Amino acid sequence: MTDISFDSGTVPGCAGEAQSGLATDELHHTAAPWCRRQQARRHQDQLRKRLLTCERKQIARQIHDDLGAVLTALKCCICVALDRDQKAGAPSNVLLADAARLADTAFSAVRKIGVDLRPTILEQMGLWSAIEWQLRSLSNRSGICSSLHVDARLEDADFSEDCQRIVFRVLSEAITNTEKHARATRLWVRMYELNNFLIASIEDDGVGASEAALAGCGSLGMVGMREQAIEIGGHLETYSVGGQGLGLVLAIPFSYCYEH
Repeated sequence: MTDISFDSGTVPGCAGEAQSGLATDELHHTAAPWCRRQQARRHQDQLRKRLLTCERKQIARQIHDDLGAVLTALKCCICVALDRDQKAGAPSNVLLADAARLADTAFSAVRKIGVDLRPTILEQMGLWSAIEWQLRSLSNRSGICSSLHVDARLEDADFSEDCQRIVFRVLSEAITNTEKHARATRLWVRMYELNNFLIASIEDDGVGASEAALAGCGSLGMVGMREQAIEIGGHLETYSVGGQGLGLVLAIPFSYCYEH
């Protein structure tokens, strides 16, 4: 880009104005192609995100409809065989019983993969209600008291599907970690705006975590949360004070939170 300097003592009057006008024209001429390239890049990024969202939905639908149907049929066949053996007075078939349990495990895994790809609860309830439902379920299962605070400025925000999906998945993983490992009695979730970032903060009063655990060493869950944050231009930070609980902060630029 052309450097521009002004020296009122060099060219007086109209000549100085003409020189300034020429320099401005040159600046606009130089900047225009750069602006067009930036706009094209943003358009490509938006198109890529839409395509990825559509692809996720399609894969989730296929997994649920095709693989889910096969596993359901398999479980039915196993149950029929077990029922026949029982009615015939035959000894219990341990292998068939194990196969039935494996089919249940596989079906649960298929359901989880489908939810990760396309959290249908977001479509049914919206982001805030879906998070509230998760926290309510946590309290019912574990007795952990939980609360959700959403900044008033965000209550009616129309976030993109990608933004909602990633916020929901990161918070879901964090809630699961709290239930499994934290030995906590309370959990706080806050959603607010700070310096043009959407902030999702979750904190518990549990036993905390080591530096290695906070860094994600040996934890696919923590690594996955960081990767999801990066996917949408954000970042994830964790903190802990020994024996004083664990905190997690997801920050996403507002420019990535909306469809353009």
